[in-house]
Amino acid sequence: MKKLLIIAGMALAMSNNVTAQQNNTAVAGGSGVAGTGAVTIASLTALGVSLAVAASIVSNSSGVTLPPEQEFALVCNSGDAAPVAGVCTSTTTGTATATASVSGTVTNTITVVPVTATYPAIVQPVN
Repeated sequence: MKKLLIIAGMALAMSNNVTAQQNNTAVAGGSGVAGTGAVTIASLTALGVSLAVAASIVSNSSGVTLPPEQEFALVCNSGDAAPVAGVCTSTTTGTATATASVSGTVTNTITVVPVTATYPAIVQPVN
């Protein structure tokens, strides 16, 4: 698209440099000026050449093949649930051991609280 804009700008620049003359003697080959106003044989020729150059640029660039798009998947570490909105959740439960050597009655309460951690999902290529 950028190339086409450059070509169009060149065509305008080339056609604006041509001045109209009130001389109605057209010569074969386009060396004379036929017509009045800003549209002349020279300006039409410049426009035609510019369009031909633009067409050749487009036809040359259409042969370019792009590689297929790579697909990716979001995964979590093994043992964790599937990612939700790109976030993985890991829950770890620890163990506690208490050893006491006393005389009399001892009451010991151990509460094990699971620890939940979140981390961003891992991006891996599918192919």
